[in-house]
This record gives sequence, structure tokens and C-alpha cells, in this order.
Amino acid sequence: LITLQQNEPCICRVRDLRSSLCSAPPVYADSIRFQVTGRTDGHMENLSETAEDFEPVIDQVPDLGLTLDVGHANLGGSENKSIAIIEKFGRLIRHVHLHDNRGGQSKDDDLHLPIGTGTVDFPGIMAALLRAGYDGTMTLEVKPEFQGVGRNSMAAMVKKVQEF
Repeated sequence: LITLQQNEPCICRVRDLRSSLCSAPPVYADSIRFQVTGRTDGHMENLSETAEDFEPVIDQVPDLGLTLDVGHANLGGSENKSIAIIEKFGRLIRHVHLHDNRGGQSKDDDLHLPIGTGTVDFPGIMAALLRAGYDGTMTLEVKPEFQGVGRNSMAAMVKKVQEF
């Protein structure tokens, strides 16, 4: 994972790195991911992206894959930004991070709770992913002390998704 700030030098660097990867064997090129942070003020880092934050980078590198972090999208605003990102860039989502929190404005609010123990709208997000045709991988991203509860909440969510 290569983390870059969203600005013109970053966009050029992503474009250059992607170009150089074209000569690498596909197995290696496909395993490298870029994380482009939407905020550059140091306040929330990659916890506050909106669909609009990604537009300048995706305009320049249209085949760039995204990792959607639904817990991070629940921070830095009054509503979760996942559905807007899915609706605009669903075709580019390559992986999803799943964890819950109660919203908030700081890194300290990124609680990595089990699914269903915070305020993230998992049924709405899963429905949006299904509408977008997403069939990729997901990572349950919870703290070690929540792993047992996390697995159970993930199983419950999978059951709900199957009802769609």
C-alpha cells in the first residue's frame, strides 16, 4: 500500500508508478494498491474522504482501484459517505474494509467496533455494493478484543445480505 496526499505531484506520481507497473508481471502489478488521502491538513488523514475528494485523482488515473473503508467514511461529517462513493465509483472498488464506530470528527473516534455496535448503515452500504455489482473481498477490521464478536456480527450481516 502506497499512501500519497491528494495534490498534483501525487497525481503525477500515481500515474508514473502505474505506468511502470505495466511492465511488471500482472500478479505483482495487481497486488500494489495506492491510498490517496483526501485531506492534507493533517486533521483526519484518510478518515474523511468524500466522492468529490477522489475525483481529481480518478480523472487523471481512471483505472485506479479503490479500497472503501466504511468505518472511516462514517467520520468527519454528519453522515456516512460510503453510499455516495459507491454510487459514483462502485466500478473502481477493489476491496472493502468493514468496521463500525459512532461517528465523530477525530482519529480517536475511529473505534474499529464490531459490525452493528455503532452507527454505520451496513444494510444500506451492502445494498449499494450489490447494486454496483461488487463481488470482491472484504476485511473485517476490528480490534483484537472484538474479534469473536466481530466474526458473529459479520455472519449476521452476511445472512442479512443474502436476504437482498
